[in-house]
Amino acid sequence: MIQGGLSPHWGSIASDELMPSPPQNIQLIQSNADQPMGDIINKVVVSGSSNSVEQAMKDIKSVWDKTGGQQVDEWYAKW
Repeated sequence: MIQGGLSPHWGSIASDELMPSPPQNIQLIQSNADQPMGDIINKVVVSGSSNSVEQAMKDIKSVWDKTGGQQVDEWYAKW
């Protein structure tokens, strides 16, 4: 899962253009996670100190786990 903004499997990739195209099921998981995770990030940025970065990271991890993000991590770990 995301640690410090990057998945441990993707940490050495400088550009997403260098990454392989994942299968449709993996793309769907990523797509389903993008909006809610982006909403959490936006909420923290806009709300200032009323929402902590630590809580946002917990919430993002929860979204990632609930949408099947582990499958995405496993797919990228194997390519």
